Amino acid sequence: MTPSLISRRSALLSIASAASATMMTPGFALAASPAEAARKINVAGRQRMLSQRMSRAVIYAHLGIEPEHHMEILQTSYQDFDKALVGLRAGDADLGLPSEASFAVRERLTAVELTWIDFGLRVAQVMTNGTSTAEDVAFIANHNEKLLLLSDKVVKELVATYSKTDVEPGRAVSIDVAGRQRMLSQKIAKEAGLAVFDTSNKEACERLNAAIDLFDVSLVALINGLPTVTLPAPPAPVLSKLKEAEAIWSDYRPVAQRVAKMETTSKDDLLTIALTSDPLLVTMHAAVELYEAAP
Repeated sequence: MTPSLISRRSALLSIASAASATMMTPGFALAASPAEAARKINVAGRQRMLSQRMSRAVIYAHLGIEPEHHMEILQTSYQDFDKALVGLRAGDADLGLPSEASFAVRERLTAVELTWIDFGLRVAQVMTNGTSTAEDVAFIANHNEKLLLLSDKVVKELVATYSKTDVEPGRAVSIDVAGRQRMLSQKIAKEAGLAVFDTSNKEACERLNAAIDLFDVSLVALINGLPTVTLPAPPAPVLSKLKEAEAIWSDYRPVAQRVAKMETTSKDDLLTIALTSDPLLVTMHAAVELYEAAP
């Protein structure tokens, strides 16, 4: 099996893993309306994206890619992540979140909170300094994946807890997978930044390739549906947004692939990625919101 086929098979398995939680039976039913359960999954899924968006901002600011803009991104993302992390546990009327009753979900949130202490302090330090150093980039490179992984576990626990009893499984999986596309729009940009920051960083290139493949396969699955993993075909309004995302992705992907191959990569490529990843994020976020609002 060629490396490309292996990575695409892995991407398909990753889509399936997003649905596997719906096969788990919660130990007890929790009092959450379908709208509340869908909201929890959406907001928790956005935390994954924010972990990568903050990381991208630190890296790009250090590399001189629209540094003022990326410092603004860093501040907004930091505030959004911190507010949502509190709200997912205690509830937040502004975010439309009720307090969390599930012990299993609260345990997952605790793991994120403990990791956020050091990660958040570093981000706050960068914001106070108004710029990021090579040491800041190294810290982010070493710690952002853990924050991402733990945030993803919160999403999976929410899907496992609330699907079948409070929200239709296909809707839960759709919000999860589409929300993961938001994250990938920023993870791809982050990995590209790390590859340019350290051209000997082959692991960043490997992660970049894997993220590109996962976005590719997941977008096709979202557009067409994948009933074998409880991912239904999208309603018409969502399909329209997904097609918009597909058009943006057609411009984004080749630049990201060029960086992954380290073919005459330059900071100009990162600027193109920065300018393209944001519209892709906005479009995918709109698709997630439509999934959440679907009856």
